[in-house]
Amino acid sequence: MNEQFNYIDKIIKEACVEKKEASLDIDKHPIDKLDILIAECNSENYKQTIESIKEIIKINPELIEELLDQIDTQKKIAELEREKSQKIENGEARLEESLKWSGKLKALNKLNLAVNEKNENLDGDKK
Repeated sequence: MNEQFNYIDKIIKEACVEKKEASLDIDKHPIDKLDILIAECNSENYKQTIESIKEIIKINPELIEELLDQIDTQKKIAELEREKSQKIENGEARLEESLKWSGKLKALNKLNLAVNEKNENLDGDKK
């Protein structure tokens, strides 16, 4: 029995080390960090997401095009999920899912606007 606990404890420790290493790797790869931020962007956290992305882009301006592509990809996913939510039979669940994906779309649109505005400012263009 004690051997089982030691084995389980070993697996847990290894998983914790891998998780810590993975978070360190994300900091070394800003495009991966951007992908995560965009994927997790929603109506509750979009302002913080925008600020985090601005910091990354300030350091890595070459990632703007990839960032815009990723935003477009996430918008397409959100649109598909919103369409799928309309097929849910339970009215309350349908509304909840629809609102969730509509909120994500709005957040992604705001993120897109913020990135494009920042990009225009970097290029020296004026509105």
